[in-house]
Amino acid sequence: MARPIDGEAYMELLKEQYLHHEAMGNKQIAKAWQGAMQLLYDMPTLKAPNELLTQADLDSMDYDKVWLDYGGDGEWAMVVYGRIYSLANLEGCGFDDILRDEVAGETMDRPSGDYTVYRRPPEGEEDT
Repeated sequence: MARPIDGEAYMELLKEQYLHHEAMGNKQIAKAWQGAMQLLYDMPTLKAPNELLTQADLDSMDYDKVWLDYGGDGEWAMVVYGRIYSLANLEGCGFDDILRDEVAGETMDRPSGDYTVYRRPPEGEEDT
């Protein structure tokens, strides 16, 4: 799997090098840095397309975060068993309190089993 990078930060680094060599009169080196900037600009993005979701898409989601777009503004929501719940509404009805007080969540210092925690499955493993 490709490792995503912050393209904007990397572009700034390339731009700094380009401007430095341009100011120093190193035209050939500056041109090389400018070429690197163009290569980065032309690279494809690693972000998945942000297409409109259908009810079939939502039905396949469980505890996934989605964006509700109202035209001029929007908000985050959670999809649970195909149904949409605004995070603001969940917070407003005390959902976070219910989870914290009524559901036995775990912490790393008191796990219920032997496991490690990652942001996503390790490279090469399928999402299960």
